[in-house]
Amino acid sequence: MKLKSTKSWQIVCASLLLLAASYGIVRACAGGDWDETYTSNYTPEVFVTDTTQTPFFYTWLFYYQIGFDTQHNERFNATNVADWNKYLKGSIDSPSIDYLLNRANDASIGRFAAFFEGKALPDSIKRKVKGLSRSNTQHKEFILYLSHAKKSEQYAVFYNYYYWEAKRTLPSRAKLGELEKQLRTGFEKSTDQFLKERYWFQLVRYYFFYDSEKCIAEFENNRSMLTPSTMCYRTMAYAAGAYYATGKFSIANYYYSLIYDGSSQLKMVAHSSFHPQEESDWKQTLNLCKSKEERITLWQLLGISYADEVRSMKEIYKLSPRSNKLDLLLTRFVNKQETGNPYSQNSDSVKKAIAQDISWCQQVANDGKTSNPFLWNVSAGYLSFLMGDYPKSAQYYQKAAKSTPNNTLAQSQLRLLSLLTNIKLLPKITPANEQSLLADLQWLYALSENSVDPRFRYYNAQSWVKTELSKKYMEQGDIVKAECFATCSAFYASNDNVERIKAFFQNPKANGYEKFCMEMSEKKLADLWEYQAIRAAYSDSLDKAITLMENAGKTSTLPGNPFVGRKNDCHDCDHAAPQKVTYTKMSFLKRLKEHEAAIEAGNNVHANAFTVANAFYNMSHFGNARAFYEGSVIGAGHYAPYAIPDEFIAMLTSNKMAVKYYQIALKSATNNEQKAKCLFMMAKCERNEWYNSTLYSNKENEYRYDANQPDFIMWDSFKALKAYKNTKFYNEVINECGYFRKLIRG
Repeated sequence: MKLKSTKSWQIVCASLLLLAASYGIVRACAGGDWDETYTSNYTPEVFVTDTTQTPFFYTWLFYYQIGFDTQHNERFNATNVADWNKYLKGSIDSPSIDYLLNRANDASIGRFAAFFEGKALPDSIKRKVKGLSRSNTQHKEFILYLSHAKKSEQYAVFYNYYYWEAKRTLPSRAKLGELEKQLRTGFEKSTDQFLKERYWFQLVRYYFFYDSEKCIAEFENNRSMLTPSTMCYRTMAYAAGAYYATGKFSIANYYYSLIYDGSSQLKMVAHSSFHPQEESDWKQTLNLCKSKEERITLWQLLGISYADEVRSMKEIYKLSPRSNKLDLLLTRFVNKQETGNPYSQNSDSVKKAIAQDISWCQQVANDGKTSNPFLWNVSAGYLSFLMGDYPKSAQYYQKAAKSTPNNTLAQSQLRLLSLLTNIKLLPKITPANEQSLLADLQWLYALSENSVDPRFRYYNAQSWVKTELSKKYMEQGDIVKAECFATCSAFYASNDNVERIKAFFQNPKANGYEKFCMEMSEKKLADLWEYQAIRAAYSDSLDKAITLMENAGKTSTLPGNPFVGRKNDCHDCDHAAPQKVTYTKMSFLKRLKEHEAAIEAGNNVHANAFTVANAFYNMSHFGNARAFYEGSVIGAGHYAPYAIPDEFIAMLTSNKMAVKYYQIALKSATNNEQKAKCLFMMAKCERNEWYNSTLYSNKENEYRYDANQPDFIMWDSFKALKAYKNTKFYNEVINECGYFRKLIRG
């Protein structure tokens, strides 16, 4: 039976020995635009406080928060400096040791080696190392070791930025000269344990790259001289890689489990390299274990690597119910269920299997034998929530409350999940329910403003609670509160609804919960006044529009001149043009009212009517003053009529009022140039209406436009414009408008 793995590209890396302790160094992309914080309500850091386990939390990335492990070349830099500083008893300062270990090249180390043979150091190099003394035997041994270790970087250190570029050619053994012999001599002659271990490490690493069998033999023949340490596990990693390369998977994976458990710095390397092939070699690996704890580690590693957390948890639980290695696996299982909810998309057999897994987790929580009852009860409660069993969820949270750790993160986690369940338990939201929820709701939505632990996952809950409360209020007919929690453009299609929510916002006796609803609403009172003013303006009720806009308070500035007409629609051009006069929404309405008053008084009717018509045209989606209607209710940035909410598309794409005033301007025109301009602008309105009825009336047309259908017709105003071919404007239109040019030449 094959073991199933989700680590597809990782398997390839392991087979190439890319992750067996520094062979192929991959600098792959890490991180991403999305984060589990926004899709999860369950924070694993609450329950697993060992930060060496953090990379293995459930994530869509390869490793939690970091993406890929890219620290292969630099992983032990600081550790090496500290170890050598201790060995040298501080006789060379740390910056100097850091330079020698991590920045000096082979040639520079050669000059230091020559220094111990009596040659002078160049000043440029001498300045980089303080305290180096010919009379200090340890200094000489240090430099001698480095002279060999630096040469090993030719094969052991490899920089690459992307795993798909991880190709390299090893230098030949001949090119390395006497390096193998020198490392062997250093190992055999060293009487100092510190130096002996490092020469052994270099020797095992050398054989890893050039002779796997010798690598294994060298490690096994001398491993008894080491006690568990960083150097021991680094050396073991190469031996494990050699075992893997020779097909001895059971031993390789056993060693990787020891490394994973023993070295915090090599955990990700060991995990990435760990890869049982079949159940048979997996059982052989288990049989190599010398203790119960080693078997537990293997099961945890298997659960992480093969995404079968429950199988591993069951085996660990049999061995030791109080093992803290259960904790990571449980958090992974819970996070997996919430981010990939299986209850609506998987087959019945899969659902049944998952339900059985969840039932097992709940039973463990019930038994109370684990070392972390808070984790198990919270997890059982949340899993019950995901399955829709809200009463059971609440029961587990009540049990969890009795063992909540004395820290804010844990307390916040329980409070958040309990809130979700409490909302689900409400068949109907009563005034009493509202008051009981208020404190928790205020807490939840104040988290963004407070100094909350950045690890705490609450964004998804904020969104979910709004949606759920809105749904419940809608079901019980309270559409105003429903709108406060989750806005819907359809709500604003009815002016009665707008008046109802305005009255709600203006209630002088509003209680604390009602005030909270107002705070939650995306729309504020000023937005509602402005929206009503805009609707009034589109129906040419300017006095009403001005009064309503005054209630909205300060209004934004329009980016272009809304009274200017163009032959072609180019709002960007109008916005970029120098603005002699700028208009706010309010000043625009007042100026528009002045022009209409002049028309009514019979003053310069053509010019004023043409100006008013331009304004109504520019107020539409096709003009330069879209900013007039853009706001919290209608929205903004509509790239095309398809993007406008259904409730507003007719109003915003209609040129009815523009046509009305262009017709007035046409009737009062005193010359043919004026008449030609009016007819052309009316033709633009006809064009827009034709597009509205043939394309924009059905939003599916955005993705299925028939290229064979006509893109224009002979609009009536175009036909009438042909009578003015002797005007200057007529010839300008021919040059500007392809539609008209095609018409007269057709």
